[in-house]
Amino acid sequence: VGEAGETKEMFRLVSQIGSQLRNRLGVGPLQGTDEASVLAALPLDPDAARFYALGVAKLRQFDALAAKDLLSQAAEADPKFSLVHAMLARAWAQLGYEQKHAEEAKKAFDLSADLPRAQRMRVEGEYYESLGKQDEAASVYHALFELFPDNLDYGLQLAASQTVSGHGGQAMRVIQQLRTLPPPSSDDPRIDLAEAQAMKDNKPAALVLIRSAVRKASDRGQLLLYALARKQECMNLLYGEKPEQATPVCEDAYNIFIGAGNRLGAADAVRLMADGIGAAGHFEQAIATYKRALNLLAGMGEHEKTGAILNNMAINYTNEGKLDRAEELYEQAKFHFQQAGDRADTADAMVNIADIYYLRGNLPRAAKLYQDTLNLISTMDHGDPGYALYRLADLELAQGNVKEGHRLAQQAVDAMGPAQGAYQYLTSAMIEVGEALKAEGDLTGARSQFEQALAMRQKIGSIELAAESQIELADLAIHEDHPKQAEALIRTALAVFEKEKSDPDSSSAYTILSRALLMQGKFDEANKASQRAAELSLTSSDPALKLPAAIQQARVQGANSTNRSANSTPAFEQLHSTISAAKRLGYYQIECEGLGELELKLNSSFGRKHLTDLATETRSHNLELLARQAEGIIVAGPVAAENRSVH
Repeated sequence: VGEAGETKEMFRLVSQIGSQLRNRLGVGPLQGTDEASVLAALPLDPDAARFYALGVAKLRQFDALAAKDLLSQAAEADPKFSLVHAMLARAWAQLGYEQKHAEEAKKAFDLSADLPRAQRMRVEGEYYESLGKQDEAASVYHALFELFPDNLDYGLQLAASQTVSGHGGQAMRVIQQLRTLPPPSSDDPRIDLAEAQAMKDNKPAALVLIRSAVRKASDRGQLLLYALARKQECMNLLYGEKPEQATPVCEDAYNIFIGAGNRLGAADAVRLMADGIGAAGHFEQAIATYKRALNLLAGMGEHEKTGAILNNMAINYTNEGKLDRAEELYEQAKFHFQQAGDRADTADAMVNIADIYYLRGNLPRAAKLYQDTLNLISTMDHGDPGYALYRLADLELAQGNVKEGHRLAQQAVDAMGPAQGAYQYLTSAMIEVGEALKAEGDLTGARSQFEQALAMRQKIGSIELAAESQIELADLAIHEDHPKQAEALIRTALAVFEKEKSDPDSSSAYTILSRALLMQGKFDEANKASQRAAELSLTSSDPALKLPAAIQQARVQGANSTNRSANSTPAFEQLHSTISAAKRLGYYQIECEGLGELELKLNSSFGRKHLTDLATETRSHNLELLARQAEGIIVAGPVAAENRSVH
């Protein structure tokens, strides 16, 4: 049996020889559609076949840049070969070029009609991924993996789509199935990385898997897969118990990616380094580093990593009190996450936007978006509701719903748990539990929460967060009648806040410092501190900063006995205005604090009745601390109440 023809017709000639052999052996000929499928699954040009095979091999090694060049040559040699466009689409995706990813995936899809079923499904899955339709992609890959359960690549594609679409539990089942494959497939480092991504947040367990992938990739000489594993190791360390170990790991990954021309991997490594800088409280330096990461992605049209950079940069602007810029970036991040079909990161952007509404004093809108975020997270297998829970808890506490706030804060602590890592967020949830306990009058329990949070934050080397914990302890010390202790804690924390230009934190600290100074009879210093608090609060729209600062200003101005009888003084009017604003916005605890101060200044039987009513009402809201303060003013009288710690 023989056929003659040109080299470029090799696969057609092979097909003709096959038909002749089938006839001689008495085997029926292929149906027209079957023959078309066989031919469609093969490149017509031998050069295209060679470049295609080499390109696919490079893709498996995560060398997307080399794969892109080889597959582009294959596509040029045989532009009607569907599978080469599908693999080229994947190479562009790994490099972060979403528009080119979409273009090549569409070409592959349009040319896939004659492909065999399995290859057609593979093209279809890639097409859905390029559109950000991860659920549809997972459905196609699931059917494909059912047909070929021994195909490692199909299983990994399925697990990745399931993880991104919020079905980590399903992905874990696929991964366990892949581990039953015969070696070397079952030992592939990509399985370890896939499991670390899919599993419920557990930093120590994930780190074991990631480091296993690092060793395997190193032993096999898979340099770019090694870099990918190192980048995941950096992220795990950064958000776990040993963030100080993260930077050199990130730098290792960055150097490999940038050396290989993989700007996407390099940019993500830079983003992680910026995360660490911001977590340490160096906001301006972090923002500059995020901008460096964005520059690496310029012109690529990438969505997922761009969204992560924008989201995390916005957090630093929020910490600086620049809410307009932060909201702009959060909205952009949300758009990118939605385009990528990433539901978990979309939820992160949503909760961050809710924070902006909260910081602007729009409590109803913030509460709704926190709840919408929790609803979205509840649809995911391994969704993490911890952050949204403790932020909603804080809002409930501000509104005077102490019981609900305490419940939500405890749920957040339980959801995050110390065994899982993520100590930055866990400690914030613990502080919310402490705030609830303080409001309920359990100062011992509150101190325990604050001190535990401080110890954790000091352990992970987070200077800014540790300073925030010191402010919580200082405020508690004031309620325990220890103003000198409070002053020392605040001054230490203020040095950190002012160094990092954290105006919101500084404003809050100066408000509490003024109170501690006033309790010690240091009127001039207290006045200066209250003025500084008010000045710094102007850089933010957060009522939770402005209203307490205004109350403290009125408290200081009214502390002079010559002003006490003048109910029409500016201090008295300011107090009235502040109480009205707190009531209108829904800040019940701040409203009650202002009312207590107001009734103290009235110094009349009418004021005493109001204080009695205030004590009854606040106690009905479980605000035991405020109730005790109101009762203390009634018993001690206004002068003693204002100067209880002055000697």
